[in-house]
Amino acid sequence: MRALILLGSVIGALVGIGAALVHSFPELSHHWLGGTPLDTLVSKTKPLYLWRDQRGRWQATDQPPPAGTSFEIKQYPIDANIMPSQDGAER
Repeated sequence: MRALILLGSVIGALVGIGAALVHSFPELSHHWLGGTPLDTLVSKTKPLYLWRDQRGRWQATDQPPPAGTSFEIKQYPIDANIMPSQDGAER
């Protein structure tokens, strides 16, 4: 019985360490998990930069905005369905 408890503890610790590594290093996790059902859990889109231009319009680009412009960075799961807003629509 003690052996089973010890084995369960070791397996639980290994699973926990694996989950921490996947969370901390998603770029490596994608390489390890690529092609498996777990791949979509760690794959993220490229960073998306959200910021307002000089006219106050929202911009969403894959490049950082001009220096001195405040912005947000968003990343989504690779399999997320993201649609752009209609022209003139506010966020």
